[in-house]
Amino acid sequence: DQFMEGKPTLLIGFGGESETVSWQIRSTQTLLEQNCVNGVKIYKGELQERIASTIQNFQIVENNIDTVMVKVYLKQTNITEFATIVLDDSYEMMILLGNGILYLKKHVDLDTDCQLLAESLKQLRLKVLSVKGNLIIEYAHPKLKQLIDVWGPIGSTLKLMKQVKEKFDSGSILNPRRFVSSI
Repeated sequence: DQFMEGKPTLLIGFGGESETVSWQIRSTQTLLEQNCVNGVKIYKGELQERIASTIQNFQIVENNIDTVMVKVYLKQTNITEFATIVLDDSYEMMILLGNGILYLKKHVDLDTDCQLLAESLKQLRLKVLSVKGNLIIEYAHPKLKQLIDVWGPIGSTLKLMKQVKEKFDSGSILNPRRFVSSI
């Protein structure tokens, strides 16, 4: 949190041989400065390790019933625009730009926010689908899951998925109704 200063922060990590990493850092720093990015900093040592740990632990929810974790898949070119939209909705956000993945985490009061959050997530999903992305609710309280399809629409492959499920689990023993479209 100390390195973010309450603002969106781009963190870039490099690995490999020290000579290559040094070149990558210099090149990236020059590119960012040429494009008017302010506050380019290089973190090493303990702070670098804390940043890495924060990134690794971001997706961990640990049975926190008041937390929603959403995973959004987008084309890399659409991530910035979508992230700007989401900033207004008070989500914690982590973007894996190279993979086109955006994680959203939000703490909610289920007694008052559940219906409102479900509608908000439906609207976000529509925005994601409009640019041919996908939004999956990875973790949410069962109360919220009753109000929204965690997988989202699956299109024309539903029939095939049902046939595969019937072929390998005709008695519907394996996680019944837990996959897309309640298969």
